Amino acid sequence: MQSSTRASATEPAVGRRVRARSWAEATVRWTGRYPTAGIAAAALLCLILIAAFPQQFTRRDPTRQQLILRLKSPGWTATDGTQYVLGTDQLGRDIWSRIVYGSRVSMTVGLIGVGISAILGVSLGVLAGHYGRRAEMVIMRAADIQLSFPFILLALVWAGFVGNNLLSIIVIVGVRGWADFARLVRAKVLGMETQEFMLASRALGASDTKLMMRHLLPNVVPLVLIVGSLQFGRAVVLESTLAFLGLGVAPPTPTWGSMLNDGRQYLGTAWWLTTVPGVAIMLTVLSANTLGDAIRDTFDPRLRDRT
Repeated sequence: MQSSTRASATEPAVGRRVRARSWAEATVRWTGRYPTAGIAAAALLCLILIAAFPQQFTRRDPTRQQLILRLKSPGWTATDGTQYVLGTDQLGRDIWSRIVYGSRVSMTVGLIGVGISAILGVSLGVLAGHYGRRAEMVIMRAADIQLSFPFILLALVWAGFVGNNLLSIIVIVGVRGWADFARLVRAKVLGMETQEFMLASRALGASDTKLMMRHLLPNVVPLVLIVGSLQFGRAVVLESTLAFLGLGVAPPTPTWGSMLNDGRQYLGTAWWLTTVPGVAIMLTVLSANTLGDAIRDTFDPRLRDRT
């Protein structure tokens, strides 16, 4: 009896180890097939870790001003041995610290904003594709209106009434991207509605809720991952654009877009003020887009066979 009890207790642990090993092996195989995407995923993971634990990557206050140290070039070392890897800005603030803490805004807006867009867009897209007729007409016309509305004007109006804090920027970015999810998910659902597994489920008496939760939503997950990864890069660019125009998170909170705006009048004398945040934005967007392309190739058999 004791041996059987001990064996049954160890079965879940063995199962967890087997699943973890299979996930690790699958990840290694996927990275070997798409090495560039593996590098991009590692870069995004590093950015997320930097944004989550900035104190582990820099000890300096990103808002501390030292005018005596203004406009020091990258790699400059002070008399006390303190090194400024990326130099200082026009107020003597450490650029590396500002890049690290600025990543918190970009990653937060990107992840939460895209999450809001995905939840809204997927829900409305499934409803439009499944029910059709009036629901489809109302949702798709709302998406068309949203896509035709100038984003900068929307941001100006929203910032004027609500203010330019982090929450308002997340809401702007989230509302901006839902229509893309909705249109693509609707098209995917329309293609699945006439397939045999959906017709069989209806014939067996499955309810609309069961059809959407068990059949439609699981089948649109790959599409959501692809669009979400691409939308993440777009959200980072949108947040940086708002910050560059003065509509982003208010100072003294550092953001990559505001750093670009602060350094544009020093392009001829201190190139690093704009180059460093510009490279940070470029690498983030490039990593997200590269990962999105690899996810698309992974879930599309026609593209997977060509790689």
